[in-house]
Amino acid sequence: MPAPSHAVNSPLSYVNRALALLGEDFLTDLIPESGATNAAAAMLYDAAVDHLLSCFEWRFATRIASLSQLADTAPSPWVAQYNLPANTLRVLDTDVPGEHFTIASNHDFSDEEGTRRLYAMRTGVRARVVVRPLDETFPPHFWNALVFRLAADLAPSITGNLTVAAAFDQKAERALSEAKVLDYNENPSVIVPSMERDPRSNYADSADWFPWTGGY
Repeated sequence: MPAPSHAVNSPLSYVNRALALLGEDFLTDLIPESGATNAAAAMLYDAAVDHLLSCFEWRFATRIASLSQLADTAPSPWVAQYNLPANTLRVLDTDVPGEHFTIASNHDFSDEEGTRRLYAMRTGVRARVVVRPLDETFPPHFWNALVFRLAADLAPSITGNLTVAAAFDQKAERALSEAKVLDYNENPSVIVPSMERDPRSNYADSADWFPWTGGY
């Protein structure tokens, strides 16, 4: 069995932990051409991460962003339109209670190919969003849930045993429930990143990033 990745927290290390649960050999990379298991892991990994991040208001992945307003006139009935920060998975709410907004691709209002934007009834909007942080910053309670989810997702193709896959799916759901409880009860000052801009954002013209402290 090859030695696992030396990186303590990395996509490869998370996948290898999942493979260990399944009693499988470790991988040395996530290059699809390296083998069937590598290809399956490479295909499933990002989807599993984004799904888990999107299903809860994780403190470590929640930010408040001052959105960058676009100069173009917003489609009716909206007053303004905004780009979302890069790596945004969900918009939870905006900074004005009861504010009406929608999230849509700009081609929903025109023939243009476009990315997701926020449309609001006023200018100067800040939004509370769930983003995808750097994979190596996932806290233990989250990556444990991720490892079990990866094991459940990989089990059908690797083991060919649907009973095993179903058992790991149940374990993954329990691990996710435990992670949510731990995250909810965690001290925000401990797990929320610093006031510095998220290095993963690559958001030109930029949104100002703030840690979420439970209020605006």
